[in-house]
Amino acid sequence: MDATSVKEKILKAVREALIEKDDDLFHEIEPLSASSVPVDGAVTFAEKFITKGGSFLFCEKSKDLIQGVIELFKDNDLANVFCCNHDLSEVLDACGIRHFTEVTKDQQIDYVVTQADALIADTGAIVLSFDNNIEYLVFSSGAILVVFATTSQVANCYAEVPKLISPHHRDGMPGYTHLIEQPATNNKLEFPRQTYVFLRYVK
Repeated sequence: MDATSVKEKILKAVREALIEKDDDLFHEIEPLSASSVPVDGAVTFAEKFITKGGSFLFCEKSKDLIQGVIELFKDNDLANVFCCNHDLSEVLDACGIRHFTEVTKDQQIDYVVTQADALIADTGAIVLSFDNNIEYLVFSSGAILVVFATTSQVANCYAEVPKLISPHHRDGMPGYTHLIEQPATNNKLEFPRQTYVFLRYVK
């Protein structure tokens, strides 16, 4: 999808979402008013991210997200899907996607499903954090990365990331964060091999 159509799709979806109320799949700590949603940042992120080879879906409503997830995994029944987040595990259950929430050293991982800490608009990069006990297993897996985020997690630049991360981590900043700058690679041993971002609009 080219940058122009991405921008038009996002702006159209946001305009429609401002009119029609929809229940969120994610529990926001501090719900944003419509006027404070960083729409321009979401558009810029999508353009940069897609240009670098990432796959992006803007989800106006919960049903858009569920349909997108089902479509992504429909031909991957035999895949090993590892989910790092309890709320996202419930989303996968709702979509009928088999997955596991704990991983061992010798376990094959084909997909890593996680929540973003932040999306950086000016570079199209993703900020992630993982528990220390699974961090090495994830980054040595060569898996496909599936990231969920909301429009409230879009930062214009990296300097704005700390203020976005802190509210989502009750104990403050996580010990280690990772900056995913390249969403795709031809090396099957590198992580992420391919990256999908589901960006959920929230009011």
